[in-house]
Amino acid sequence: MATRAVYSFTGFPGLPERHLYLHHDGYPTGAAWRFATALRQRSEPEAFAAAFLASQPGAEPLAAPEQAADAEYRYRVQLLAGGGALQVACWRRLPGGTSWQPRCGPMALELFIRRFLPGDPLGSGRCGGLSPASPGEGGPGSGTQDPCAPAPPPPAQRRRRSRHRPRRGDGWP
Repeated sequence: MATRAVYSFTGFPGLPERHLYLHHDGYPTGAAWRFATALRQRSEPEAFAAAFLASQPGAEPLAAPEQAADAEYRYRVQLLAGGGALQVACWRRLPGGTSWQPRCGPMALELFIRRFLPGDPLGSGRCGGLSPASPGEGGPGSGTQDPCAPAPPPPAQRRRRSRHRPRRGDGWP
C-alpha cells in the first residue's frame, strides 16, 4: 500500500507557491530521502525547489493541496526571508480523517533529514550541514569523534567457558 503525500514549496524566487503530489514513500523517512536527494543535486537553498522537481519526475502538480484527498502526509518547504535557510513542516491525516494533524516542525530542512535519515544522508561527509572534521578536529586518532560517523557496534560478547570442564567433543556429553 502506498503512502501518498503533498509537497508544497513557498518563498522561492521566481517560483509561485507550488504543490506536488507523489503516490508513494510519503512517510517522513521517504520525504527525508527525497529532500536529501534534491540537496545532493543542488545545495544552494534558492535552488532547492527546482532540484526537488528535477529529482522527482513522477510528481504531479496540483493547484492546491486539497486536491489530494487521499494524501496521508503533507510537507511545506519554505525558503525563509533572506534566502539563506530552508524550513520544513509536516502534517499527517489519519485514515478516514479530514483534518491535518501536526507531525513535526517547523524545523530546518537539514535537521529534518538528520532526524529521519540518521548517518550521513547528504553524502560527502556533510552530515546534514556539518562540515567534515579537519585534521586535528576529529576523526581517527584525534581523540574526538566525527559527528557524522555512525555509532560503533557494541563489543563482541564472549561466552565464558569454565576452566574446569572440557569443551564438547572432547569426550564429554
